[in-house]
Amino acid sequence: MNQKNIPTELQSTIQTGADYLHGLGVNTTLSTLIIGLIGLAAVLFVSFLANFIAKRYIVHYVKKILLKSNNVIMKALGRANILMTLSHLAPASVIYLVTDAFNFPDYPITAYLVSIVHMLSLLYFLLIAYL
Repeated sequence: MNQKNIPTELQSTIQTGADYLHGLGVNTTLSTLIIGLIGLAAVLFVSFLANFIAKRYIVHYVKKILLKSNNVIMKALGRANILMTLSHLAPASVIYLVTDAFNFPDYPITAYLVSIVHMLSLLYFLLIAYL
């Protein structure tokens, strides 16, 4: 089975959108910026959605299962806030995994910005692990 890398597919979609805007007469730099901002808004929306699903549904149902358990340790985990803390990893994971798509080779600054976002995401992962 031939699997493609998701950020590569997303980057080709972003590039197609930028090419479309360029075909409409929009400057290449401006079209890439517009598509990048639309993509950033989409990433933030998906991150918000992942956060909502993790907190509202996954934590809720896992906590229910843990509290119904006969094991003392499982019940303690269900009462603790560790699940809510771990749910913060969902939006950070989405941001970390998808930001590679915004690394445009024609614009070297995007590689720098993507590396900053990756570094901040990893620091956030470490902060959550510490808490």
